[in-house]
Amino acid sequence: MICSRCRQTLEPGSVFWSLDIRLTAEQAMADPGENCGDSGIMDERLESLLERIRAEDVRSLENQVFQQFQFKLCRECRDIFTANPLNLELTPRKFTDDQ
Repeated sequence: MICSRCRQTLEPGSVFWSLDIRLTAEQAMADPGENCGDSGIMDERLESLLERIRAEDVRSLENQVFQQFQFKLCRECRDIFTANPLNLELTPRKFTDDQ
């Protein structure tokens, strides 16, 4: 078995970490108390959505709403991942003598 990130061989009996990521699409819904407007407009939006769905490849549609990934990580790669799981750009902080 090898680490999915650094490709280091994970020796038999060694500790590794399983990382399972599930991405599921969700939609921000309007406030239930909010007026959704004309039902004709809603019907048009729904029909437009159905047309786009019909035109898409099934696999592409599936990937737009659900994806799943599984990784095996060594200790060092686990530490790197958990320190910044969203891979955000880290900007260096400047400290003054007062801090």
